Amino acid sequence: MNKIKPASRFAGISAALVLAASVALAPVAFAKDHGARMAEKLEIQESQTAAFNQAMASSGEDMKALREQMKSQMDTILAARRVELSAVLDSEQLAEYDEMMEKRQSKMHKRHGKKDHDCKKK
Repeated sequence: MNKIKPASRFAGISAALVLAASVALAPVAFAKDHGARMAEKLEIQESQTAAFNQAMASSGEDMKALREQMKSQMDTILAARRVELSAVLDSEQLAEYDEMMEKRQSKMHKRHGKKDHDCKKK
């Protein structure tokens, strides 16, 4: 039986969390522009506009709620990871880990227009 090494497990979880976070933190402006571009490409008729906009807005609200739920779950997972790592790493390594995570978050938020997010030490 293949046993997953802890480092590999964290790498896989990290990759999944980064992907999920990029989806979860997508700017709202993008969604509005995307809907307008879709309507234009689909050549939405005037008689379809209200229903199309309602469907887009409704699903947009559902997606926003899902992103918020995912963010909450990711924050919980990241906090649990840090607790687990605090039992493995010495204080210098843990401080370096925190700095690495902060840099990763900063890069991700620059790409997605977010400013204030702290996933460590919860």
